Amino acid sequence: MNGRAKGAAGQSGGGRGSQPEKGAQGGQRPGREHSVTLEGRARLSLTGVEDVDCFNEQLVVLRTPLGTLTVAGAGLNVSRLSLEDGRVEIDGEVDALEYSGGKKKSGGWRSRLFR
Repeated sequence: MNGRAKGAAGQSGGGRGSQPEKGAQGGQRPGREHSVTLEGRARLSLTGVEDVDCFNEQLVVLRTPLGTLTVAGAGLNVSRLSLEDGRVEIDGEVDALEYSGGKKKSGGWRSRLFR
């Protein structure tokens, strides 16, 4: 029984503090980096993708550590999807990328200006 407890503790993050708990509760995998690479508006490569909410030829909605990412365009096709690795590739004509619901910055230049 003692060996099982050690194995379970080792799998839950190896002593990284509160990150494994956040991952378990929030559906996020700890330590995942998010990046976006757009090649000529025709191919979009993403890392750090946690989930795909929906997609069709005009819209792809993804969950990332930085918030929900909406990709808008025409003829969009999810050509690669690996949520285990957090990688997604989208082909088609990309018109817009928009993040929403992500981490809020503590104030902006306006709040610093009017202090």
